Amino acid sequence: KERGKVIIIDRGDYESRLGWAHEKEPRVVVRTRGRHWHQLLGAHEAYLQMASVSQLRVVRPLYTILITDSSVGQTALQTYDLGCYIFALPRVRAACVLDTAVLALRAAELSTGLVVDIGASSTRVVPVFEKHVLTHAARMCNFGGEDLTDYMLSLIPIPTHWTEEGRRIKEEHCYVAWDYKAERPEMVQKKVERSDAVRHVVLRQEVVMVPEVHFKPHLHHERRGHPSLQALIADAVKACDPQLRPLMCQNILLVGRGTLFAGLRERLAAELEWLLPGAHAAQGVRIHEAPGREVNMSAYYGAREFARSPGFGAMCMECSDMS
Repeated sequence: KERGKVIIIDRGDYESRLGWAHEKEPRVVVRTRGRHWHQLLGAHEAYLQMASVSQLRVVRPLYTILITDSSVGQTALQTYDLGCYIFALPRVRAACVLDTAVLALRAAELSTGLVVDIGASSTRVVPVFEKHVLTHAARMCNFGGEDLTDYMLSLIPIPTHWTEEGRRIKEEHCYVAWDYKAERPEMVQKKVERSDAVRHVVLRQEVVMVPEVHFKPHLHHERRGHPSLQALIADAVKACDPQLRPLMCQNILLVGRGTLFAGLRERLAAELEWLLPGAHAAQGVRIHEAPGREVNMSAYYGAREFARSPGFGAMCMECSDMS
């Protein structure tokens, strides 16, 4: 059936993207952190409403929507709301909702693996087998990159509302130490400027303290009592069928800007080798990095590949089916 062009709506913790599946980059990027769910949908609907004369330039009367979403932590009501929203949009012929973990694996040319997605407000560990999410084994923690940014702001002498400046300092200077207690970082002097003020910051132990929260949650009061990143991953692996555990250990995929810290991949592998001995990791632990994670585009790239695959049409639901 003729479906027209495919529009991708990629919903992320920090920002969401909207664009054509046949183009490499999205046309619209929307900041989503701190927005209510329905406000976010309203923003996307506004972009689609003006599609025929604005950025998307829709020339066909009907088109297909591909929305990325995470099935982990999603309630039945949220799923229902999402379905109602999609088919309420103008000129939608068909729609498809795909899990972000499956899409990130597709971008990395994998169909089975364990996706570790550190977003702005949450961390998700999602096992996937042959493009199917193993929801019973998925794990989630309501702690993400922006929580680490807030922690950085509490450690350095700049105002706590300088969020973007704190995030840049975190991303440019922080790294994961191999041995946290023995690490003695070199001193870094940083000039932080805004239109209304200038601050001079000296960084030393902060550059390893901030990402260490992933491995030692007790360092941050908001994460005390929660499992560490390596414990979340090990728990997800152990919740999988014994035959699948070695596959998961061999195909751990890092997704999201929160995984960009230098040294995180190596430290995580070492921690997991210790937590998953013997049968769980018979062939060792292998950690991969998802394409596009540095710009939070892994799921979007995977969605593009899905939309161009021969079987994509069969995965979509027609608008007429909803009646």
